[in-house]
Amino acid sequence: MSWLDTLRDRGLQAKRVAEPEVIPRPRAPKPEIRTVYVQTRRPSGDDPGAVIVGHYSVQDDVVTMCDGDGKPTGKHHHLSAGEDPRQAAWRLTRDAKSVAPDFNRRLNYQPLGLA
Repeated sequence: MSWLDTLRDRGLQAKRVAEPEVIPRPRAPKPEIRTVYVQTRRPSGDDPGAVIVGHYSVQDDVVTMCDGDGKPTGKHHHLSAGEDPRQAAWRLTRDAKSVAPDFNRRLNYQPLGLA
């Protein structure tokens, strides 16, 4: 063994002593993505109606709206005691629809009858 090998071994030993052992933290599991449906138009005749789909997750008493892949959309709601997370997600989905109404929707007129 040469002096260079001894120097290298001392350096490696000093490095092992100086570095604390890193214990990996377990990752929190991804929250379950749930789905809620909001009816926007009632079915009538041949028209099947319309619904909008909302995706949400619940974690630590917070309802977070997300897309179908689980990416958060930025809307969330803190649940109060006894509040149903599905109801909160339903309201957030409904409110998102009312912000951007569908102007190209079909207008349903009642039959006028014969005069």
